[in-house]
Amino acid sequence: PCFELLLVDDGSADKSAAMCDAWAAEDGRVRVIHQKNMGLSGARNTGVAEATGEYLTFIDADDIVMPTYLETLLRLCRQYHVPLAACNHTIVRGSHRQARFAADGAEMVLSAKEALENALYQRLPDVSCWGKLYHRDLIGAMVYPVGKIYEDTHSFAPVMLKAGSIAFTPQPLYDYIMRGDSLSHGSFSPVRYQYIEAVDHMTGVIENAYPELK
Repeated sequence: PCFELLLVDDGSADKSAAMCDAWAAEDGRVRVIHQKNMGLSGARNTGVAEATGEYLTFIDADDIVMPTYLETLLRLCRQYHVPLAACNHTIVRGSHRQARFAADGAEMVLSAKEALENALYQRLPDVSCWGKLYHRDLIGAMVYPVGKIYEDTHSFAPVMLKAGSIAFTPQPLYDYIMRGDSLSHGSFSPVRYQYIEAVDHMTGVIENAYPELK
């Protein structure tokens, strides 16, 4: 097969596990991993450890990707000779859809410094784990803190530094479904203070690599 789809059943308490097994029985490209609940970071780490392909990508359980998602990101990596590629994404709130960044620009390649400086100002390519294609040479930097949320903010800088550069397409090939009851967007909970911890870690890594960005 040209790709494998790893479904990480992270201790689900509904019918998700059975649904995953049914899909795997129907399609040889699908592989299911059942584990006790470890949270989103634990599921990501399991997927990284189990992946056998040359490239990896993350798609969160409630999100949607466009049919050309994989082939476009793979083309970017190969065309621009980079180990990391990212696409624009659409933020979906109910019936409202809006591209995160301008969708009418040109493809570009950013150095690690440019991408990390952009991250400090919430500019493209965004710090999210999803919406990106990673060469497996980056696996050593792809370690997500178990038990924490905002794991993508925490891990973006080490991955970007190891990659050295990133290709970006303004095509919105990923639908980010924003739900009101999610960990990061629902009603306030003290766990959301972890965002400060994640940002402190990211800015510390960036400052250490590029003191001039302090």
